[in-house]
Amino acid sequence: MTLRCSALRVNAGCDMAIAVMSAVWEESSLGGTELLLLLAIADYANQDGTAFPSVPTLANKIRMSERNTHYLLKKIAESGELDIQRNAGPKGCNLYRVKTLQGAKAARVQPMAGRGATGSAKGVQPTAPEPSLNRQEPVMSRAADVLAYLNEKTRRNYQAVPANLSLINGRLKEGASVDQCKAVIDAKAGEWGDDPKWSKYLRPATLFNPTKFAQYAGELKDGVEAGGESWE
Repeated sequence: MTLRCSALRVNAGCDMAIAVMSAVWEESSLGGTELLLLLAIADYANQDGTAFPSVPTLANKIRMSERNTHYLLKKIAESGELDIQRNAGPKGCNLYRVKTLQGAKAARVQPMAGRGATGSAKGVQPTAPEPSLNRQEPVMSRAADVLAYLNEKTRRNYQAVPANLSLINGRLKEGASVDQCKAVIDAKAGEWGDDPKWSKYLRPATLFNPTKFAQYAGELKDGVEAGGESWE
């Protein structure tokens, strides 16, 4: 998934939003459209995770109706990962705080070494997000690698969107390796690939469902990697 900031935002604001989105990818327990909506809110967030996009804006961003968006907001708030203050934002918009965020401090400004604190803009420079929070690319690349492997094995074209990547990320967070994920793909592609009834289940929603993935991984022969090779 490509993360883009509006051309109207300053660079610091973009960096802050990316840090919040990275924290959501790493810490959220949500999946599917709920995760997609939380990421959409994070895309507007400042350094402490607060944002105030309108419901129509969010609905358009996640390609859902406003009614469904209201429903999803309620579900996310009930999960404890989002605080909503009704009509507390500018022009009566809701004020949101992404509670998944754990202290991201993107685009902070500090005095430049050797210059001293003069109070002018020339005396400060932006710093990168803290290393512990700047982990979006490794997580995204591992999940995208698995998804690309699934597409290659099944000749499908599943897109690298949150609904697909969040399922794979969930299994990786639980301790599955990329090789194990690929080995499950190999096993099920070999078992279901030529069966019209079952081949439709060669999809992220089935293969990386928490319960089903644990079952599929348990059916693998000990030490089997992707491609049928052994790691022993």
